[in-house]
Amino acid sequence: MQGGEGVETEMGQSAMTLWWKPAPDGAEVTAVTSGEQHVLLPERVRGLPVTALGHHAFSPNRPAPEGEPLRIVCGGGAPGDNPRGIEAVTLPPTMRRVGDYAFYNCSALKELHLAEPVNDWGSGVFMNCGDLRRFFIRARDDRAESLAYVTSELATELDVSVDFPDGGTARLIFPEYREVLEENAPAHHFDFHLYGSGYPYRHVFRDRALSLLEYDRLFPGLLEKEHDPDCALRLAWHRLRVPRELTEQSEER
Repeated sequence: MQGGEGVETEMGQSAMTLWWKPAPDGAEVTAVTSGEQHVLLPERVRGLPVTALGHHAFSPNRPAPEGEPLRIVCGGGAPGDNPRGIEAVTLPPTMRRVGDYAFYNCSALKELHLAEPVNDWGSGVFMNCGDLRRFFIRARDDRAESLAYVTSELATELDVSVDFPDGGTARLIFPEYREVLEENAPAHHFDFHLYGSGYPYRHVFRDRALSLLEYDRLFPGLLEKEHDPDCALRLAWHRLRVPRELTEQSEER
């Protein structure tokens, strides 16, 4: 269907204009503009599965987009263009690759929904996404490998909900930490310090596979270090409320 100004138009779940180009396994979305707060990327464009999100695709600072424009309409009105107003993004289950700096400077982004497998994550995907805290992941198996990437990229407190193929769920809090270089003037060098309790929680993965046993073992250490008591309470509450693989010993702790 033809849209205004000669741009092709398709129906979707949220209004946007996207640019796309063919990829070996489907289509790559190279840029997205939308005036909506929650953007749901389509599973298909022009009959092809959307398998890749290009470099800087959502970034307000992206270069001129590659490929062909396509207007996705949902109800009436124009799609709008306010990348700094996008608060949530849902990637389609067909997505396999996310390019470098895909959400760079998306300062209002608060949550991301995705389904595994996303096999290839670029560099700095969430750089300068200061409000991004909430992730909803539909895991392919118990490994929940996307968590390994997400937690390694963000040092802020993260609130992650995981849906597993067996119907089970988990809600995990990853506490905040800070990396600080402090000048040691007499010794003419900088000292590296870690503050907060969140750094060990970024290492509860074995060959990118989530280990809930390792996650639960960290709780006593969290309480012994500098920590946010409210964060510790949230972490404990969610593990007790949805106790997937929670041992009796960890429950007691």
